[in-house]
Amino acid sequence: MFRCRTGAATYVRRMKKAVVIGATGQTGRVVVRALAEDGWAVTAVSRTGGRDEQWPGDVREELLDRDDDAALAKVVGDGVELVVDMAAFHRGHARQYAALADRIGSAVVLTSGAVYEDGRGRSFDTQGEPDGFPEYLVPLPETQPTVAPGDATYATRKVALERELLALGERLPVTLLRAGAIHGPGCRTPGELYFVKRNVDGRRVRVLAHGGRSRFHPLSVRTLAELVRLAAARPGSRALNAGDPAAPTVAEIGAPRTR
Repeated sequence: MFRCRTGAATYVRRMKKAVVIGATGQTGRVVVRALAEDGWAVTAVSRTGGRDEQWPGDVREELLDRDDDAALAKVVGDGVELVVDMAAFHRGHARQYAALADRIGSAVVLTSGAVYEDGRGRSFDTQGEPDGFPEYLVPLPETQPTVAPGDATYATRKVALERELLALGERLPVTLLRAGAIHGPGCRTPGELYFVKRNVDGRRVRVLAHGGRSRFHPLSVRTLAELVRLAAARPGSRALNAGDPAAPTVAEIGAPRTR
């Protein structure tokens, strides 16, 4: 809380409260820090209940089973201005928000660019089939069709989640961030590892499909945190593509650098 004094009158202004779900993962830990530094009173929830050493001291940590409706309701308590969710994966998680809509001011939920299909109905789900690799528009707008909602794959579950959240409308403004290839500190399987390992091994030949022309828009965790901060400041119901300013090809990512 901020305690302010004007003349003889004293009043207390409560800091806005935010809950970050998936707080100790690659994305969540940076988001927690960004919101805390922006003046939010942050509760960081995760499966372990741990904390990051770079978080400000007033960040609270809580242990949470993401699929436990009662536990989530307890964390939200009497109400919070913001919930940021790095771990929502299916329509059941969307229905948790519907049940808590009267206690949440707005939400920011991480989804994925994998929800899109191309003009021939191909998507990440079909890339293992003959002629099933998708070819997307560049740039790819948020109006691009998505796969059908369902429970069969990562992409169909994300679409089901998205549609139920957006259907909440004014009851609960939700910003969906359709992330590209997330990179940055804390990544367990960095996409650049292929190039790094070959360099460490002294192998100078790089084998790249399609001549290295493929691109999957990267998204730095720091860029993501800034998008969350901005969405929190201007709540709304929308789906936004989330990516870095540049979208290099695979060949450009792996090109030798000179100092």
